[in-house]
Amino acid sequence: MCHMEKLILLLLLFIPLLSCAGDDKPLENYLNDDEIIELLVDLSIARAAVSQLPAEIGDSIRVGYYEQIATIRNIQVEQIDLTLEQLSKDPVRFQLFLNSAADSIRARNERRE
Repeated sequence: MCHMEKLILLLLLFIPLLSCAGDDKPLENYLNDDEIIELLVDLSIARAAVSQLPAEIGDSIRVGYYEQIATIRNIQVEQIDLTLEQLSKDPVRFQLFLNSAADSIRARNERRE
């Protein structure tokens, strides 16, 4: 399994662990498509960074990463949870965003080489 597939798999694995925000407002009221893609890139990188750590340590560090991502993106952590929750309700759309995020990560990696 390539590195990109692992990142996407990790992203998909943590979605059920997110808390339910209970807000059914359309996703468009929160983040635009480009912001969602960049958020998914950030989350994928954060998940990959802690993926080899023991669960209890990785979970704590991941929370810190989410807080940093929220600060950088000028959003609340709850908005991250809500975005992921709403995306999980539309698997086709979610997959399109994941594909775009994977393409973005791949392009960044190619520029580094």
